[in-house]
Amino acid sequence: TIMNALDIISQIDSIYVRYNIPKNLQQHMKLTAAIAELICNQWTGPEIDQNNIIAALLVHDLANIIKFDLDSPEGLKILGSDRKRLPELKLLQQEYQKNYGEDDHQATLKILQELKIEKSIIKLVNEHLLPNAVNILKSADINLKIALYADLRVNPTGVVMLKERF
Repeated sequence: TIMNALDIISQIDSIYVRYNIPKNLQQHMKLTAAIAELICNQWTGPEIDQNNIIAALLVHDLANIIKFDLDSPEGLKILGSDRKRLPELKLLQQEYQKNYGEDDHQATLKILQELKIEKSIIKLVNEHLLPNAVNILKSADINLKIALYADLRVNPTGVVMLKERF
């Protein structure tokens, strides 16, 4: 069965448990989705797909454990309350790298395919990346613009100003 946006939204906590997603990553994805939801709820422009945007942001960084530097002070700071799970997280990181590869974004896409996520949601996850920002800004795709903006507003420690992100 293909998972649509409402399936993801209603099952997000079980997805996080299934993939053993660290709390800080869960918080990042939930905050990003919450910012997008605030924007969507106030939106008066062209039609957008609020549920797809929120669903995509709830799963957009599932495999980010791959890129964490778990031996650096900054990496430990990012882990926050998960710091006490450091040995377990190091094993999890190795497991992710073994099963999904070294590229966190490609690994996330593999997980989304494994979950049988709807293609339109995978497309949003795949395309709302910072390296695509110029193309996104030039495009008419409001869904991508909202997803990128919301993602840029949340760093590993919480909601920040864009100036702080850059």
